[in-house]
Amino acid sequence: MPLTYEVKNDGMFVHTRAYGEITEQDLLEYQAAVLADPRVKSGYYELLDATTGYAADVSEATLVSEC
Repeated sequence: MPLTYEVKNDGMFVHTRAYGEITEQDLLEYQAAVLADPRVKSGYYELLDATTGYAADVSEATLVSEC
């Protein structure tokens, strides 16, 4: 998956990196993985670094729901 993440600060911070082509399915799978990760605590903060990534066939609705 072109999205990877690390959980830090006792589950209160998620650092995500996006690289290469990112599809809508990739974003949805990533979101499901983070939400299901028992290390991630409610109310967590997230930093998404997409410097080396680009969206392909991603709807505006999906992008807005990711924020």
